[in-house]
Amino acid sequence: MKIRFSILLLFIGAIFGLMACEKEQKQYVIGVSQCSEDIWRDKLNDELIMGTYQHDNVKLRFASANDDDRLQARQIRRFLREGIDLLIVSPNQLHTISSAIDEAYDRGIPVILFDRKTDSRKYTAFIGADNFEAGWEMGNFIVNKLKGRGNIVEISGSKVRRQL
Repeated sequence: MKIRFSILLLFIGAIFGLMACEKEQKQYVIGVSQCSEDIWRDKLNDELIMGTYQHDNVKLRFASANDDDRLQARQIRRFLREGIDLLIVSPNQLHTISSAIDEAYDRGIPVILFDRKTDSRKYTAFIGADNFEAGWEMGNFIVNKLKGRGNIVEISGSKVRRQL
């Protein structure tokens, strides 16, 4: 997890560095759309804030959808109406906010998907893990530890998903 924070901070730092090369300091606004609120998201937000300490011309705007797909899409569209220069999104679901992300990208706003992808191909960068590979590796680890014997129980989240 710490590696992903570092990569995101390096990426944001590079953007800030490019912005600092301009003679007149333009003000930049970054919209950060979090899927939920928890210690992991709070840590990310805190590190993004720390990344702005040396850049007086950068403002962050945060929104948390509290696991509500429709709310997240509305929050992204609100960012677009208010005017942002960069959108960082940790999508709540794969399918439900793709149209809002497409709108941002189609307006020429760079979009960074963090932690999770959507089914949209309209994004500038993705920072996250390969969850399929991680699951495969965990499964192999368990099979090796159990030597092909035993019972395994998988606990997953709610199967009920809200649709836009």
